[in-house]
Amino acid sequence: FDSNNTLCQIKISEGKFRQVRRMFAKEGHTVLDLRRLSFGDIELDTSLKLGEFRDLTPTELELLKRSVNFG
Repeated sequence: FDSNNTLCQIKISEGKFRQVRRMFAKEGHTVLDLRRLSFGDIELDTSLKLGEFRDLTPTELELLKRSVNFG
């Protein structure tokens, strides 16, 4: 980043279509890059490249099921 850019980390519990970009635009700021760091209690693997994926661990699968009241 140069002196005209700021790095921000925000936490929202539920996001709608382009919500973060719209929130910053309303305050006169442009979002240059946006990355999801977690999904619920599951921390995302930042070493994965665009389009890559990995299987959930059994613990992550349980967290996901519990978060949607499944099983």
